[in-house]
Amino acid sequence: MTPVEGHSSLHRDNYSSAIINTNVDSYKSYMSQRERKIKEIQEIEMLKKDVTEIKSMMKLILDKL
Repeated sequence: MTPVEGHSSLHRDNYSSAIINTNVDSYKSYMSQRERKIKEIQEIEMLKKDVTEIKSMMKLILDKL
């Protein structure tokens, strides 16, 4: 791998020409942020589903009145 000029933690793979970040701490930080974001998205989707269900139940109740 060849170091990228001006970036101590970036290297270019000589075979695929891909840029690779060799800073483990920055990778762990990225993965932690990604996991938090995925959990937030899942929680939002669950809340949307709950609200839809509540709306359906309210509609049923109002229709019976």
